[in-house]
Amino acid sequence: MSTTDLDEAERWSLVPFGDLSRRRGGVSGESGGMDEVTQRMPQNLNRNTFFSGEIISVNDRLTPEGCLRVIRNLWYHNDRLYLELHDHADELEPLSVGEDVLRGPIYDALPRGIQIEDEAWPLLFSVSRTMLSWKKTAWEQGWEATMPGEDMGSWAEELWGACGGIRDGD
Repeated sequence: MSTTDLDEAERWSLVPFGDLSRRRGGVSGESGGMDEVTQRMPQNLNRNTFFSGEIISVNDRLTPEGCLRVIRNLWYHNDRLYLELHDHADELEPLSVGEDVLRGPIYDALPRGIQIEDEAWPLLFSVSRTMLSWKKTAWEQGWEATMPGEDMGSWAEELWGACGGIRDGD
């Protein structure tokens, strides 16, 4: 690296604060030495959460990609719930599973630190019950349940709307 490349590399940091955010400044005082200048990120910058290269939340609120991730995660966690309930109940009726039981898989499906609107909870309970119903039907017929992509996409859009998201054209 040339001297200019080193200077440029020291000016920028992916770490917004702390010791790694410091860069060398210009000449200061009579000593002619180098100063340390601290760069801070402005207070109004967004905090993004990344997962597999996608931004799934901004400032602890889900993005459209985050909503899709929650629906995918909910499918997995409901699978585990179904197996657990199936082992402990002779006759499982997915539509009668209580909200207190469904909250666990929903919380597990949400990325840590994410807050969702109160309006989103009835939707997530309904989606969970539908998923459990599909799993029950598949289990009884002896095949593995798969979630249709159209349903996954529409549920993610509904969740995005319930979480206060703005759709294109609004």
